[in-house]
Amino acid sequence: MNHSKNSKFEKLSRTVCALDKRLIQGRETVTHNRETKSHEISKPSLGNRKGNNSRSKRMKPRTTKGEKKNKISTKHDMPMGKRDLYFALDCEMVGIGPYGAQSALARVSIVNWDCELVLDTFVKVPVPVTDYRTFVSGIRSEDIESGKAMDLHAVRIAVQNIIRGKILIGHALENDLKALNLKHPWCDIRDTATYAPYMREQVDSNNRRAMFPRRLKDLAWNELGKKIQVLGDAHSSIEDGIAALELYKAVRPQWEAFMSAQVKTANEIETSRIQKIAGFGRRRVQPMPLYQHAVSKQFDPLLISSNHAKQPSPWFFIPVQDPRCFSAYSPYVPQYSTPLNNQ
Repeated sequence: MNHSKNSKFEKLSRTVCALDKRLIQGRETVTHNRETKSHEISKPSLGNRKGNNSRSKRMKPRTTKGEKKNKISTKHDMPMGKRDLYFALDCEMVGIGPYGAQSALARVSIVNWDCELVLDTFVKVPVPVTDYRTFVSGIRSEDIESGKAMDLHAVRIAVQNIIRGKILIGHALENDLKALNLKHPWCDIRDTATYAPYMREQVDSNNRRAMFPRRLKDLAWNELGKKIQVLGDAHSSIEDGIAALELYKAVRPQWEAFMSAQVKTANEIETSRIQKIAGFGRRRVQPMPLYQHAVSKQFDPLLISSNHAKQPSPWFFIPVQDPRCFSAYSPYVPQYSTPLNNQ
């Protein structure tokens, strides 16, 4: 009996040991699978694709405020200065047509606030030139016929790209813009020929005062003490543009105050005009009646014969008429009326 009991106990112990081994192996496999799964998850799913990097490579290093200030910004992020906002323009012309009476563009020069040359080019004239005006413009035939000269269309585009949205300075800019076939907002033009303090006043025989522009040569000498356009020397468009720019710099605060007052006045006029238009649209208009209660005084019942008088009198209808034009109509009577019977 004891032997059989011992054998049973040994069998049970063996089975328990086997079960313990299996449980231990199962736990080891589960932990191993978890580790492999977590290891696989940490890998990027698209790592084999071209151009994909790991997270550590994709992350950008953080920069402090001091490092950001020390960084040099790109050109378009930098604030605009005077050299980017103010440009002086001057052009030289040649004569075309009979006796060279008409003018054509032959040279364009643009300088910035620092008197640095931005554009200086000769322009090809598409029509025959009858007068080069070399003693004034300094332009010769080989200048506008050379390969360096630009077409008028290309020059227009270049000038427009430079002066768009900028303050344009010059002397008699109306003629230059007309030659270029360009337009510029009046509030962005600073013309030394039309600025009142730079103009001369003239009184005629009837004691009427008028303002006339002065020559750029006289303005440069009187205001700046600078000699330009010396007799015997050809004019230089670069020199003229710099002179106009210096004249503007001399009175810039007063000029800008004058222009701001003009812009303010123009805005007030435009605002009042818009308000009037809007108020007229909101105004309630009473509908006018199509017909007016009136009877014609031209109808004389005495002229009706007795035969017609015995018959039932007809009803008649009178439309609206202006009493100022038709005094025969009188208001404030029934709309439908009958002629009086001759009794």
